[in-house]
Amino acid sequence: MPSRMSSLLFFSSWFKGTLNDASFLFSKKQDTNPGSAKLAKQSMYAACTAENCSHGVQLTTTTTLPSAPGKWEKYHPEGQQKRKKKRTTMLRFAVTLFAVITSSTCQKYGCLEGDTHKPKPSPEPNMHECTLYAKSSCCYADFTEQLAHSPVIKVNNSYWNRCGQLSKSCEDFTKKIECFYRCSPHAARWIHPNYAAAIQSVPLCQSFCDDWYEACKDDSTCVRNWLTDWEWDESGENRCKNKCIPYSEMYANGIDMCQNMWGESFKVSKSSCLCLQMSKKDMMAIKYLLSESSEESSSVSSSEEHACQKKLLKFEKLKGKEGKQTR
Repeated sequence: MPSRMSSLLFFSSWFKGTLNDASFLFSKKQDTNPGSAKLAKQSMYAACTAENCSHGVQLTTTTTLPSAPGKWEKYHPEGQQKRKKKRTTMLRFAVTLFAVITSSTCQKYGCLEGDTHKPKPSPEPNMHECTLYAKSSCCYADFTEQLAHSPVIKVNNSYWNRCGQLSKSCEDFTKKIECFYRCSPHAARWIHPNYAAAIQSVPLCQSFCDDWYEACKDDSTCVRNWLTDWEWDESGENRCKNKCIPYSEMYANGIDMCQNMWGESFKVSKSSCLCLQMSKKDMMAIKYLLSESSEESSSVSSSEEHACQKKLLKFEKLKGKEGKQTR
């Protein structure tokens, strides 16, 4: 997936070339010999392809530039007006193309379109919770107030305690998921293709899912899918439709829980490194997950996996040294 910068650099180079071509074609210094051969030039501009743009915008335009002006076009008023119209048409096309490319590439760096999301990420130094995303956040600091105190009763109109208060360890994992969805500047990388406020197939590390399951297995829930299985009353609050049972009965294991508790939002990665753990380690994984070559599909590049593991090992050693220094 080409980055926004590379797309803009490509356009800048093309746009400059277009203006140079236009200047060459319409300059008064052109050869005015009426018997000279007409200059024709074709340029293929492939701005982006469906595979590379977040919205599948495909722009492939073949433009035949006009022939070089003769004496009539150069000196006659009607010819001058014709040349001016051609220049205006070319510039309008260039500006339109630039706007489409910018809109397409900028979406990659935006936020989800949920009810608490910002239009684009920005720093939130006064966050009460979800501080992992304080330097670049898709949620406002005010939103995190409802997550800052334990036990968490509800987030917006969604109650977490319909089967009793969550244990502290289970609550902490649930907060991490909530913080990622609401605040992460990278969540939109996995935006749902049919619903701009949702995510789909975010790769979680199996170790994270196993730890999450272990933390919540003795807590209780009445829904398997927290997105669709609630009954919503007239005030917009969630209610149980079924009896409360332990997580260990609702889900077979960590994989089952991660891939069903939030519908299609998450999947368990086959990689042990190119996946998210909702911690500072995620920055290394995201570096590779957002790269052009990595699709985090069934076939993960062995070179990317090796590079990620190497970076992760360095990170853990650095953290270990920092821990010893603070003792």
